[in-house]
Amino acid sequence: MFTGKIPFPTFIIYLFPAFKPIAPPDLNTHVANIGDLVSAFFPYHMLASSTWSDGFPLWNPYLLSGVPFIANPQSALFYAPNALYYLLPTTVAWSIGFLLRIFLAGFFTALLLRRIGGSTTGSLVAGLLFAFSGFITAWNGMAMSDAAIWLPLICYAVVRLHEDRSATSLVIAAGAFAMTVLAGHPETAAHLAVTGTSLAVFLALFHPDTGQARRPIQYLLLFCGAALLAAGLTGVQILPTAEWLPRISRSFDVPWPPAPLWAALGYVSRDVLRPVNSFGLQIPEHAAYIGMFAFVAFPLAWLHVRRRYVVFFTLSTIAAFCTAYDVGPLLDLSYRLPVIGGLKNHRLILVVLFGIAVLAGLGTTALERLRPDNHKLRIRAGMSVLVGFCLALLVIYAVRLHVQFVVEPSRFPRVSLLLLIVSAAAVVWRLLGGLQDSRFGGIAVLITAIDVCSFAYGFVPFDKPDRVFPKNEIFARLDPKTAEPFRLSQVGEPYIANMELAYGIPSSIGYDSPLKRTIQFITGAALDAGDAVELDAKLLLEAKDRRIDMLCTKYLAVSQENPLSQKFHDRPDRFKFLFTYGNTDVFENLQVVPPAILVPGNGILVESNERRQLELISSPTFDPLRSVVLSEPIAASRTPALQGKVMWISRRNSSFHVKVENPQDSILVVSQMFYPGWKARVDGKDVSVFPANFGLTAIAVNAGSHDIVFRFAPLSFKIGLIVSLLSVGITVGLLWFVRS
Repeated sequence: MFTGKIPFPTFIIYLFPAFKPIAPPDLNTHVANIGDLVSAFFPYHMLASSTWSDGFPLWNPYLLSGVPFIANPQSALFYAPNALYYLLPTTVAWSIGFLLRIFLAGFFTALLLRRIGGSTTGSLVAGLLFAFSGFITAWNGMAMSDAAIWLPLICYAVVRLHEDRSATSLVIAAGAFAMTVLAGHPETAAHLAVTGTSLAVFLALFHPDTGQARRPIQYLLLFCGAALLAAGLTGVQILPTAEWLPRISRSFDVPWPPAPLWAALGYVSRDVLRPVNSFGLQIPEHAAYIGMFAFVAFPLAWLHVRRRYVVFFTLSTIAAFCTAYDVGPLLDLSYRLPVIGGLKNHRLILVVLFGIAVLAGLGTTALERLRPDNHKLRIRAGMSVLVGFCLALLVIYAVRLHVQFVVEPSRFPRVSLLLLIVSAAAVVWRLLGGLQDSRFGGIAVLITAIDVCSFAYGFVPFDKPDRVFPKNEIFARLDPKTAEPFRLSQVGEPYIANMELAYGIPSSIGYDSPLKRTIQFITGAALDAGDAVELDAKLLLEAKDRRIDMLCTKYLAVSQENPLSQKFHDRPDRFKFLFTYGNTDVFENLQVVPPAILVPGNGILVESNERRQLELISSPTFDPLRSVVLSEPIAASRTPALQGKVMWISRRNSSFHVKVENPQDSILVVSQMFYPGWKARVDGKDVSVFPANFGLTAIAVNAGSHDIVFRFAPLSFKIGLIVSLLSVGITVGLLWFVRS
């Protein structure tokens, strides 16, 4: 990193035809399935970084003919560490973010260990194990890791609140829970909230009746207060997201399958540099490596004096493991719970890894504090170490049996075996009295650091910033700064999804969370690919309706590897060939509908039934230049006249400005997906914004010349911002009260 490179899988960009002509010869081709760094998270940060000075980018005009940006939690606009993107260049902030996640994950874990009775060595071991575990390593750079790193702080805050029922403890707990939500991954935030709440209930019910612990109801009320304050702090994100979730195409009623039980072999597997590793493990989904020192240390946790913490983290680890890998009834029970049942609960691997790391830290502490003259306890400790060693040995042996091809030397199962033996030797040496406190601590930390750091090193390759979204002729020749906006969409994957966003060119397709309205609008004209919308060559060539044209899809980048690519050359009446680059042909759609049009009043078709609306706009006879389908009648003159003119003055992410010359009352139809929160002012006066042609955005415009400004200002964002500001005020007040 200090040589000017950044952690980024650039190989994924150059894997596609449109970038192969400029692919560097020295690319690292051993990359796991982490394409979301390229297609989603880095471009999202680019968008936020480049536009925040004009106000937060509440709307994303670059994907799917327009989608709400703030409502999508993965934009994480209000996540505190992402302030780096508003202060520094994107590549610099991105690199610092990778370091910051690892540091915070380790620091918070060590902080928790110290709070629950861990020694310095035990705290460092636990911090290293969690910070460089398979989950944190495999998802680093994505919203999952941003949320996951707050798990130890949540547990620390819950424990602290139980022991020190002060305003400061309440604020720390609220902040920890709030950060998981603002980090941008609701699924992980839900898993962390369940874990933290379970710990709070456990402490209230089972903690020894001493001091303040005698008042469990008071503690639970304080915990609920922290949860309410956390909800208030995150209101600016929660309320827009709550408005957005019912409107997206993804259903939360469909249960996700668990990880197969054999995927638990990942806890000893260092082989994570490919989408599918040498014995079939899916990376990053099943990445679960935990350092070999953990296997010989975590059984020793039962010798620690803070037994109730050992009980909780053992139970939570077992429960998370059984849910993630469908062992017993817990997964079926989770399916019956609201919200939680529709999540990818196999990602509770995170909680398993965290639990093992904490237990290993407590076990290391217990080993350090073992008295030399307590022979009976030393024998128990030796038996515990033997159990952990044999368990790891069996799993490593199972991995070795299933390996199908050779990987990098440092990823061999025999390396895991070697590290296990070295770890066990250090622990046994300590048990036999051969290592004193400081030496054992140094050796334990050194073994753990070498193990987990060598595992994590190289998972995300480093490359030069100028190789990240390099200049490409396809995007360079289509200038997005033209007076009138247009959209570019790909056919046949000439480049990775969302590349248009990275180059600042709007697209009618994309990989995001499509709105239901978007999917319904394009059904039969494009492909619904789950979390994406894709153009299909066959559907385009056979299209009889104008829906893709209505989305202002002016340019098409068609991969020559698509079997039907030549057919586009055979349709010069529809697709005008422009140029070829990188086995990719670029065409102009000659039937494209302008980005904003005035439809005369005599072209209004009123239809309240949405199914019938879709049938009308899908008809080959429907002309979007002369007709518009509305849900309700609009007062407008129906006399025939010529269409008016629309002139684009300016456009930003969350607003645009046009002037119109309108010969008669008309409907201004904008090629942008309708979504609540869009406002319009005509000559300084507010007017209603409504859906047109089922999916697009429209207003009524009287005859004459008009100045029109559209802006995205959803009420959910305004209310959420007020709630968050009030909550920040309460937080500051609580801290000020403590100082006073």
